[in-house]
Amino acid sequence: MAVKENSIFSMEVLQEKEAELLFKKVAGLHDKNSELDSLASKIAKKRAGLPVALVTAGRALKNMNSSVWNNVLRQRERQEFMGVQEYMEFSTKLSYDHLKNEELKAIFLLFAKMGNDSLIVDLLKYCIGLGILKDVYTIREAQIN
Repeated sequence: MAVKENSIFSMEVLQEKEAELLFKKVAGLHDKNSELDSLASKIAKKRAGLPVALVTAGRALKNMNSSVWNNVLRQRERQEFMGVQEYMEFSTKLSYDHLKNEELKAIFLLFAKMGNDSLIVDLLKYCIGLGILKDVYTIREAQIN
């Protein structure tokens, strides 16, 4: 299927079961009897059926232990009366907070600052120029690593 670069896709709010299935799939849950399965249902419900919030949270929680999942659920319950913008900010912060190292966090923030029309090659140039990528001094070195 050919898709134009400037195409806009409308995404509806998902029904509760659809939201739960999407979240569990993205989070990598396959065992329906696990402790994470019941937490996933609760967390998905708190995402208000917003696909981007579900995917962002699911990816952030993938391969995390149940204490992290419980903490996320508690944080979200404290912020019960959020609008769509607040949901997105919460999900984005969740992704940032669970990045594995400071290098990835710096790249995340730099890309966010660059805006949505940025090219990956520009991000790479800035990361090299700012010294974010350790022991990488050229684009060729970055491509090899």
